[in-house]
Amino acid sequence: MKIGFIDYYLDEYHANHYPQWIKNAAGDGCAFYAWAQTDSPKGGLTTAAWCEKYGAVRCGSIEEICRICDFLIILSPDNPEYHLSYAERVFPFAKPVFMDKTFAPDTDTALKITELAKRCNTPLFSSSSLRFCSEFEGIERADSALTFGTGHNFEIEVIHPVEICVRLMGTGARAVEVYGDKTRFTAHLFYTDGRTAEIFYCQGCKGIGYGALIERDGARELIQVKSDFFQLLTNAVISFFKSGIPPVLPDGILEGIKIRDGIIKALEKGGRTEL
Repeated sequence: MKIGFIDYYLDEYHANHYPQWIKNAAGDGCAFYAWAQTDSPKGGLTTAAWCEKYGAVRCGSIEEICRICDFLIILSPDNPEYHLSYAERVFPFAKPVFMDKTFAPDTDTALKITELAKRCNTPLFSSSSLRFCSEFEGIERADSALTFGTGHNFEIEVIHPVEICVRLMGTGARAVEVYGDKTRFTAHLFYTDGRTAEIFYCQGCKGIGYGALIERDGARELIQVKSDFFQLLTNAVISFFKSGIPPVLPDGILEGIKIRDGIIKALEKGGRTEL
C-alpha cells in the first residue's frame, strides 16, 4: 500500500501523527511518500528532514507522487485555501483521495472540489475526526442536538462541533442565527423539516472537550467524547482506501462547510443567515 502525503508544509500535527495512525490501522505493509509546497514557516522541520524522520520518500512534484502512489492524503489542515489548487492537480489521476479538514474555506470552493472529483471519477472522502467518535455509534438521526467544542483558532477548529452536529442531525440545515463572537458563540440552526439544533464554541475553554446533548424519541442524553477519534478516523480512511467507498458522501461534506460558512457570515454581519 503506497500512500502519498500532500501538504502545504509537513511539520504539523496531523502529518506528524498519520504515519503511526496508519500503521496502527493497516499494519507495517505501508510505504509513505511526501510532497510539500514549502518547508515549515514556523521554524519546524524542513520537508527533507520530515521525510527522513518519518521514513517517507520525498517526491519532487504533486504529479510524481500521484503517479507512484495507490492512495493520496491531501493534508494542509490549517491552510484549506490550498485544497482546490491541489485537487486540480491530484484528481485527474482518479485515485482515492482523503482530504483533511477543513475541507474548504467556503461553500463555493467546496462545491468546486466535489464537482471536480465527480468529473474526474475520483473517490473522495473528507471529514473532521469528530464524526467517527465511538460514542456516536448507533445514532442514526437526532430529533435535536446541542453540540459543543473548543479550540485555539476559530477558523480551523470550529469545524469539529459543526461536523458533530452534521453527524447527529444529518443534512437539511436552512438557516443559522449566531449570538456572540469568534471566541465564544452559540449558533442556532433551523432545518427544512422543522427540527432545530445548536452549536456552542468556546475558544480556549479548559475541560469542555467535545460532545453533544441530544434528544431522540423523547429522551435526552449527554454524550462526552472520550474515544481516540483521530485513530478511529484513520481506520475509516484505510477502509475507504481498500474499498473505494467513502463513508461520508458529498452532501455530508458540503453540509458541514455550508454551516461553517453560515456561522462566519452571521458573526460578521450579526443575526441570521440563510444557508
